[in-house]
Amino acid sequence: MLFITYGNMPLELHLEKIANHVLQNFKKTTIESEIPYVETWTEPKEVVIYNRFDPMAANPEKQIIISDSYVLNRITDTYENFALSILGTLLIDGPNSPFYQKLLQAGIGPDYSPCTGFDSSLKQSIFSVGLREIAEKDVDLVKDLIPSIFKDTINKGFPEKQIQSVLHKIELATKHRTANFGLNCALGVNSMWNHNGHPISAFKVNDHVQWFLNQMKDKPHFLQDKVVQYFQENPHKLTLIMKPDKNFEAQEQAKEKALLDSKISKLSDAERQQIYQQGLELSEHQKHIDASCLPTLQIGDVKKSVEKTALQFISLRNGKVPLQICEQPTNEVTYFRALVDASGLSEEDIMLLPLFTSIVTQMGAGNLSYKELDQEIQLKTGKLDVSLHLSEDPSDPLRFRQALLLSSYCLDKNIESMFSLWKDIITNVHLEDTERLTQLIQLGAAEMAQSITYSGHRYSMRKASSSLSHCAHLKEKTSGLSQITFMKQLAEKQNHEELLRRLKKLADDLFNRTPMRCSLNTTPDFMESAINSLDSFLHQLPVSEASADYKKTAYEAKNQKTHFVLPFSVNYIGQSILTIPYCHPHFASLKVAAKLMSSKFLHSEIREKGGAYGGGAAIGKGGHFMFYSYRDPNVTKTLKSFSSGVEWLLEGSYSDQDITEAKLGVFSEVDAPIPPGSKGAALFLEDISDEMKEQMRNNIFSCTRQDLVNVTQKYLKNSERVGTALIGPENSYTKSEDRSWNIETNEL
Repeated sequence: MLFITYGNMPLELHLEKIANHVLQNFKKTTIESEIPYVETWTEPKEVVIYNRFDPMAANPEKQIIISDSYVLNRITDTYENFALSILGTLLIDGPNSPFYQKLLQAGIGPDYSPCTGFDSSLKQSIFSVGLREIAEKDVDLVKDLIPSIFKDTINKGFPEKQIQSVLHKIELATKHRTANFGLNCALGVNSMWNHNGHPISAFKVNDHVQWFLNQMKDKPHFLQDKVVQYFQENPHKLTLIMKPDKNFEAQEQAKEKALLDSKISKLSDAERQQIYQQGLELSEHQKHIDASCLPTLQIGDVKKSVEKTALQFISLRNGKVPLQICEQPTNEVTYFRALVDASGLSEEDIMLLPLFTSIVTQMGAGNLSYKELDQEIQLKTGKLDVSLHLSEDPSDPLRFRQALLLSSYCLDKNIESMFSLWKDIITNVHLEDTERLTQLIQLGAAEMAQSITYSGHRYSMRKASSSLSHCAHLKEKTSGLSQITFMKQLAEKQNHEELLRRLKKLADDLFNRTPMRCSLNTTPDFMESAINSLDSFLHQLPVSEASADYKKTAYEAKNQKTHFVLPFSVNYIGQSILTIPYCHPHFASLKVAAKLMSSKFLHSEIREKGGAYGGGAAIGKGGHFMFYSYRDPNVTKTLKSFSSGVEWLLEGSYSDQDITEAKLGVFSEVDAPIPPGSKGAALFLEDISDEMKEQMRNNIFSCTRQDLVNVTQKYLKNSERVGTALIGPENSYTKSEDRSWNIETNEL
């Protein structure tokens, strides 16, 4: 047993708890648990497997995936592991890497194969590289290209700037704190510790960096030698080829049925009766699961008030641009955000916004080509990110803000360089290279199509909400199935010159708008320098009137049921009810109701009894109360569970302890750690103040059983504003039994 703790608490107390509550109940024993090393192959192997045909692929004739994987070194050798992780990054990351240039830019396939990159989660590390969505005729080409790229790398090595950018990324990663910092530390050390490595050694990043620099100084061909050792001369290589089969799902179902029939045919009457009886016992057990033995917080353990974030507000650029200042212990890192008004666009331009935001930092800008721009971003910043920001007014879900969000962070010493890169992108982004645009479109379309398998419930919830409010409609258009369909259509086109002209016009429009507000998070000692750098940057941008107002447009909410028929073996279901916004006094009770229904009713009905991977309910800040299920074999049963969950809440048969646990679950969300770089972001992005959070907190504490019944009756029972969406295979229910469903076969 390995114990991992994290937090600013005395370790002695943890050790005492572990000793008294766990270890004293066991005797020390010696067991053989070590996993042996893999027996090294004497020659490479090749395997062909099959998968379902993907209707989302831009080109139906290009659906083969090929990947080469190599077994490398033991992960407990942390220095060698560190060098191999750097090597893996240099080989595949960004447009300057050899595999990106020779595989992706060649246009053979739109994206790397799954699991591409360096993996140190097992006893011996692995490196994989390949392509997805390639044609049958290109399989041998890719098989020949991969070793040739390694050979070319051995001859040429890596540019010094490329190596420096990787080391910069490592330095920044040690200082950039995320909300899951402690958990990531635990996960990062877990594998090596499991295989008898020293858990502390992996955290000595500075020692590893210095060792690497010494190796590079003493051995100029250090990295090339590693390529020779682990790739060119390594026989332990597996080439895995996955081909599509239009009959894959039918064949899998036939195999499953045959297996089930063979098992059943061998059962005696007594064995059948025994299985039936066990099923009844399981069903009864699932109704009365006692979780009282599990450790839990008490409501009294929760802080009574919100931890306030100290913010300051000034104006820059001669008083035209509001700036939110948040001084935090950011560890020599500065965080920058800006919102640029993106309202007043046509429906066609709104559909283009996600593509526009994804490519503007990848096309080149100023005097830099896209490769040079990527190099500078890697050398000087943690990221430069542009995204579409849609947020509802916390007091009125029918009012919303439509903006571009610019966000980045960097080491304090690089702030001038960061703003210089932003200035180049905003004032002189390159939108002329059709070949580069085509490559980025194909990459984006491939990534989106693949995301349905992992995030189908999110897409179904977006579609379910889209008929209820204008903001939700735009969110579905720009980040839902509508956007995936749109990107697929763009990927199918051969010529993108007209599209480039439209994107250029969009850039001219949006980037000529002065940011309507900015924010800076950094240390008190550096804040003045950061403000001066930002003010200088803003004075180099075009002059315009900035609008920060929420918009309210006419939108007719309507009940709608939509079934997207896709050849999956399971379903993703979403249902949305438009209720009340964040600032409404009843919102907190709906949050508690969603948590209570999820943990005490829907989890049991949809997952434990229904066999889905997951299901539950949640409410967003805009007031959409959403039900969902994930990888679900049922449709009608789950939809009935959604309505039954409402009835269950109205009956009020849950215990006081159930309500307390639901409140604790809500507090675990609202009290989730916020890293220094994101302090104040809720106010900046969503206009949710500490005072609003405080009121929400008080409403959660005071929520009673009667409050839960009242809000359920008022907002969820017999609501007239309900949207439902289903992603999954064809079924008789939506096709013929309930004619109110809109069926979309989506010849995507």
